Amino acid sequence: MFPIGSAPLPTASAEFDARLCAGLVETLRPDAGVPQVASVLAADGRILSLDLGLTGLELRARGLRTSRPASLESTGELLSHTDDVVVRARPIVVDGVPVHAEARVQGLVLGYRRDPDGQWWLGAEQPAAGALSGRARLQTDLDTLEVGALALLGERVAASGFTLTGAHLTATCPDPRRVQIEVEATIRRGPLRAVIIGSGSAAVGTDMVLRLSDLAVRSPSPLVAMALGTVRARLAPWEGHEIDLSALTFGSVGDVALAVQGRSMVLEADLGR
Repeated sequence: MFPIGSAPLPTASAEFDARLCAGLVETLRPDAGVPQVASVLAADGRILSLDLGLTGLELRARGLRTSRPASLESTGELLSHTDDVVVRARPIVVDGVPVHAEARVQGLVLGYRRDPDGQWWLGAEQPAAGALSGRARLQTDLDTLEVGALALLGERVAASGFTLTGAHLTATCPDPRRVQIEVEATIRRGPLRAVIIGSGSAAVGTDMVLRLSDLAVRSPSPLVAMALGTVRARLAPWEGHEIDLSALTFGSVGDVALAVQGRSMVLEADLGR
């Protein structure tokens, strides 16, 4: 749900677009970029269609506003049975990783709720069975992830007195909701050269939250393995790290699947099924 202020509910597209844009900024808290909102409203203020542009936004997963008032009054006012809701991000940058995303949903019911302080919130209401349909697709490039992993691992390795000289990232999907990522890196310190292997998993559920787990680092070299304690300690805070992607879908998710296609990682979700 997104806050849209405490003023009377908007009945014109321009006012609605401005207020929802402000609510998106308040919720997503982008470091850069501004959301774009384009809506079509009926004369009584009901939302007929909605297009959300998130291209160019740079987000930090830990900076997102995930809390909302515990008590939200359902007023039943202006329930909107939308013809078309589209979310586009080409790309959006999440924790330094560019993600290309597009979602389109038909039959989404949007409604307003009010919190105890009088602020209005806009969100998806429970649709009738079978009334909602749509699809979302998110894609990120493994080569871009490799660059990010190189920077992260290089910083951690440097704290142990080593220099990272190269790395290669691979990804596989052991099941449709989990991807296993492995980075094989070469490090050196003076004349000593060795290989270290970093690995981890990312899993996603129908809540559209990507969770990192099983983060580990190891080396076939006993000497290097002894020096990796500092690296493990610096990786530990990332265990369980979550990246909330639900803002890219807006509607309820019926099923979700991860796949590796060439050098791309793809997430596809059926909405409302």
